[in-house]
Amino acid sequence: MDIAPLKWMIIEKALRWYSKVLDMEDQRYPKRCLTRLRALAERAPSSRNNWYSQVSAICSEIKCETFLSENDKKIRVKLMNEALNSLAIQLRSQDVKSAQQTHFNNHFRELSVNNCTNYLTSNLPLYQVRLVAKLRMIGEKRAGLNVSGVKADFESSKPCSVCNMPGAKDTFSHFFRSCLVFKKDRKRWLGQEAITDSEVSTWLDANQSAKACKLVGFIQTAVRQRAIITNEGFLR
Repeated sequence: MDIAPLKWMIIEKALRWYSKVLDMEDQRYPKRCLTRLRALAERAPSSRNNWYSQVSAICSEIKCETFLSENDKKIRVKLMNEALNSLAIQLRSQDVKSAQQTHFNNHFRELSVNNCTNYLTSNLPLYQVRLVAKLRMIGEKRAGLNVSGVKADFESSKPCSVCNMPGAKDTFSHFFRSCLVFKKDRKRWLGQEAITDSEVSTWLDANQSAKACKLVGFIQTAVRQRAIITNEGFLR
């Protein structure tokens, strides 16, 4: 999503604060505290209750140990930025690998890494951006959607409660791809009466604003109709 991981943001703030304190005059209270913490860390290396020891452990993890003792501000900032850039690349690689190996969502691993933020940076209304994000993360076994106050729950262990077709499971994938009740709406918004499994990922990529709007339009229409059918007991 092009948003820095929480771990990266915490480490970045800790290192920048450490660098700022290190540049303070010796009589400043934060600098005096840091000096004391460093002295305590030399006697008792445990990082449990020592902020300096915790920062030291972070620097060891990201291979930036010289940052702690560097007095030249320019060199220290350079070391910090290099370590943070390396960490950002490492964390992103871990996220991509986790997404590609996930079993929670069969389609999420197929989504384009390079185009995954297009819908976030477009001029789409916020409610549409939120809905696309929900669809990209929806689970296969159990899932719930709340679209404009209308709730849709999916349970893969149950048959589709709308079309009642043999073998049709109550999953979002079936609802989106092939549920017969919504084939006219699919044709209207998505241009075809049924969506193949491989095409689901293409729609969820939402790499164009117009495509994202069509996706949202179909979901809103179909979810409302599904709620009416399941609540009133139609087609049963």
